[in-house]
Amino acid sequence: IIFDRFYAEEAFSFAFLEAYHPNNNGATPAMVLDMQDMHSLRSGRQSIVKEFDKRYNTMDDNDEDSVDPFSSMNHVLEHIPSAEDPHLLRELASIHRSDLTLVCSPFELELLQSKYSIATEKLCLAPFFVDQKTLLKSNNNMTSASFQSEEKHADDSPTNFVFCGGFKHAPNLDAARLLIRFIWPKLHRRLSPGSALHIYGAHCPSELYQASDPKGGLYVHGYTPNLEDVFVCQNDEKKHKRILLAPLRYGAGIKGKIINAWSFGMPVVTTPIGSEGIIVDYKSDDGGISCFGGGIASTLDDFCEEAVALSMDS
Repeated sequence: IIFDRFYAEEAFSFAFLEAYHPNNNGATPAMVLDMQDMHSLRSGRQSIVKEFDKRYNTMDDNDEDSVDPFSSMNHVLEHIPSAEDPHLLRELASIHRSDLTLVCSPFELELLQSKYSIATEKLCLAPFFVDQKTLLKSNNNMTSASFQSEEKHADDSPTNFVFCGGFKHAPNLDAARLLIRFIWPKLHRRLSPGSALHIYGAHCPSELYQASDPKGGLYVHGYTPNLEDVFVCQNDEKKHKRILLAPLRYGAGIKGKIINAWSFGMPVVTTPIGSEGIIVDYKSDDGGISCFGGGIASTLDDFCEEAVALSMDS
């Protein structure tokens, strides 16, 4: 029996155990917990960002050159949930009750083993079932923003930047707000004419729709049922270069939007939070090499620089 996230396990596992109890002439089933991500880690990181925004009025200040919204990044990355965290206690209890726990992030697997002493045999790394060789091949091919077709683009050709994510998930809503509030104003003035930012996602709030500004190259589309509309854009007759922007300030697990972008041959600009668990390390004759299909940045200026650099790559 597989439980999707710890709160499903804590709500229903006892009923299954009772139903299949040996006294009821049933074989005891294996209980498997699919963590998806480490909720206590994500929640703790979110609290740090919320406190930072509250202290510096990050999202309320009308001055786009105010405090860097990524300034809390180091603090976020250093956060380790403590034994006083009720989310952590519930997650650990669920792991201990389960026979096996699927963990998608190598970072979180190591954390559970080294910090919380979870037995190795109770944990299984399941990173979206994408093997390292496949991931490495995809990353090595992502050296420009134009690899979706054999046609080369001029360095100054327009670029379509994309963000996607369900907006009931707080890290996605935060990232979209950052794109609209901080990143796109800085990027747009430096890009080739015709470049645009397209924002997709289910449960899109009115505040995002209201920020849509076609004259300024900002399009908020909301929900789309077809990922190809997001990552390939079949209606793009000019075959613009396309780059995924994922300015995630907090979160946990492996980010599906990045894996999806790579599967369609699209490079990514993200943060250390977005790249966590999916940077491929491999050995070569020259020593160890880390590989990521795009750019990683920890500050607002660096994020924009990475985006501009990819957009200028023919």
